[in-house]
Amino acid sequence: MLPRKLVCICVALLSLAALAGAQTWTPLTNQPLPFGLFHASTALLLTDGTVMVQAQESSAWFRLTPDKTGNYIKGTWTSVASMPSGYTPLYYASVVLRDGRVLIEGGEYNGGSTPVETTLGAIYNPVSNSWISLTPPPGVAEIGDASGIVLPNGTFMLGPVSSFTQWLLNPSTLNWTSTGAGKADPNTEENWALLPNGNLLTVDTENGTNSEIYSSIGGAWSSAGSTLVTLPSNGGMGIVPELGPALLRPDGTVFAAGATSNTAIYHLNTGLWSVGPTFPSGIGVADGPAALLPDGNVLVDASPFFSGPSQFFEFNGSSLISVPAPPNTNVPSYYGRMLVLPTGQVFFTYQSSQMVIYTPLGTYQSAWQPTISASSLPGTVNPGSINNFVSGTQFNGLSQGTAYGDDAQSATNYPLVRITNNATGDLAYARTHDHSTMAIATGSALVSTLFDVPANIETGPSTLQVVANGIPSREMPINVSFGASGLCPETTCTQVQNAYISHFTGIDCTGGEHYYTPYFNTDGVRRSWDGQSFFGTALTTVTNRSWKGTDGQCHNDWPNGNTLNGFVTVYRDTQFTPVQAAYISHFTGPDCTGEESYYTHYFNDDGIRRSWDGHGMVGSIIYTATNESWKGSDGMCHNSWVTNPNTLSGFVHIYR
Repeated sequence: MLPRKLVCICVALLSLAALAGAQTWTPLTNQPLPFGLFHASTALLLTDGTVMVQAQESSAWFRLTPDKTGNYIKGTWTSVASMPSGYTPLYYASVVLRDGRVLIEGGEYNGGSTPVETTLGAIYNPVSNSWISLTPPPGVAEIGDASGIVLPNGTFMLGPVSSFTQWLLNPSTLNWTSTGAGKADPNTEENWALLPNGNLLTVDTENGTNSEIYSSIGGAWSSAGSTLVTLPSNGGMGIVPELGPALLRPDGTVFAAGATSNTAIYHLNTGLWSVGPTFPSGIGVADGPAALLPDGNVLVDASPFFSGPSQFFEFNGSSLISVPAPPNTNVPSYYGRMLVLPTGQVFFTYQSSQMVIYTPLGTYQSAWQPTISASSLPGTVNPGSINNFVSGTQFNGLSQGTAYGDDAQSATNYPLVRITNNATGDLAYARTHDHSTMAIATGSALVSTLFDVPANIETGPSTLQVVANGIPSREMPINVSFGASGLCPETTCTQVQNAYISHFTGIDCTGGEHYYTPYFNTDGVRRSWDGQSFFGTALTTVTNRSWKGTDGQCHNDWPNGNTLNGFVTVYRDTQFTPVQAAYISHFTGPDCTGEESYYTHYFNDDGIRRSWDGHGMVGSIIYTATNESWKGSDGMCHNSWVTNPNTLSGFVHIYR
């Protein structure tokens, strides 16, 4: 394969003032490193609305966070954890998994200027900000610049170079299974377009004008017919032929760009190809990016074969319309990477220290929007709450969003949740995960996702939208408020079993101090734990406090298998730390009497842990209405609750 090591492009930068006059491309206000030191490679959209960008052929990644109005141009950068030692890939498979993790696999290069077709891989967890290494498929000696895609059921599919076999990765077990019987030619330089029925369409690079379809159910390939014109080309260089992107449009056609000047269009309704428009002046896309715009046009980067300059076009279904190019793009098309943002804009990198955003002129049709089922949406969500549920239609959009040749994938066919405060207009993205499907163009089928609300989100009446491929749903009302949201029935909170609670069992700080955890056994019943053996296995407790059972009645004896209703409830836990978004409710007096108040561990700048009564910002109110006893920082027992900072020692603790 042709060496394509990053080359420093020593040309004068165009004036930013001239760029602003173009009204379509805008440079980012901020850069993650001093200008000239950071060369941006692949960019991926995380499910919390931030953009994750690799420093070219490096283990370093950076995250772009939009400003509070959702503006990515004015966003700010932070660094994220580096990939495992020794893994610095260039030209590789890349996807965002259904649970929100990022998977990177292979690499044509891995440091140095010689192709190595590495089998290294890694998975990034944005919640813990950590990577783990990924073991390659058994017996695979080369992966390199492989094709990669997430199938509708969430399985990751990989096409190692020089192989007729593909591999399926179970993201939960990280086990590989071979697939792809009947492939007509090797995977090398090919890409896959996801179709609405869950199958994949590819154009062969070493088999004339043939195309193929992979059945995601049967796991085998079959012919999809001739593209009628030649799309792959090696530019007379004696290498495996290159190919351009193929991308599904909302009208049910797949636009495929060739490394030649040719394009072809696949029609889902007939299963046949037709000839598309020709790129001018002999240019083509010998590897290069394309992005689906909100109006259904396809933005594509083309150039002479492995040479600059890049030229940009919008394909509108029948014609290639020339559009202005970003500054300093005297580079071949394969340098480019495109990413569809939630705003409908396109984030563009091209192995340069300058990153730009393309703002298109058109807009979407209402039929293309996601829709939210009003009955599925909670009326109120808590800051820091996790696993909130929302369902509706077309949450994954009508297409993958972006495509490339084989060197990069940055699909965005997954739902994002955007919450906008009515009073301020500020918005925040809630991290989505565990989508019910990764299929596209799902029509009227009911789909869903879970979302985690940021702990620092603004409170008050707001609206919520689901966004897919830059197209938002209609705004739906929602309230963001501290306190119990009612979203955590005792049998559906699934992530709080690692929150441990201790408190004294009698009045005046008497009785044994025991530990409890909400725990769901296989039967779905939440049980208490007395601190002995593995949590959830002991169903009794020696506490003498009252509790309210599932019958709604108050009891003064603690039975086996109690659900903890009305006694101590941990509604949510956050992503490891901080813990100020973990909410606790309990009754304040014997026999389930007294006000039910809410507390949180909150560390202020002075490091003192404070209580909270459920009103206002966490930590800002230092009093509580409880009449329970507490042990102060002096180690003594008290029966009145002070209004000055109390550490909550001996009263209620949430351990991380």
